[in-house]
Amino acid sequence: MKIGSKLRTVRTVKNLKQENMAEILGLSQSGYAKIERDEVEVKLDRLAQITNALGMNVEDFLTLDTSLIFNNNGGQNQNINKGTLNYFPEDIKVLYERQIAALESIIVEKTKIISILENKS
Repeated sequence: MKIGSKLRTVRTVKNLKQENMAEILGLSQSGYAKIERDEVEVKLDRLAQITNALGMNVEDFLTLDTSLIFNNNGGQNQNINKGTLNYFPEDIKVLYERQIAALESIIVEKTKIISILENKS
């Protein structure tokens, strides 16, 4: 299975949309879709970002046997690994909290710079 197809499978199991992944990764939806369609080469650092957003590390992702995720019964996708789904929203929360903290830090620094520049005038 190609990386893009595997990413799509894991994203689907995690109940995420391409738009969610694109937002987390700072990409456009169409840019992320190209990754899933294997239209662009995915560098290791980008793959690490994507797998992190999916709550996995690269090694676990690359060795994941996606045939174990779905019970392929006559084309019906059943028996989704519910345990994974139960923990994923917490991972997303942590990612957003980190992003918010980083942005708040930037705001504090920019505010200091503005204050310094205003005092020079």
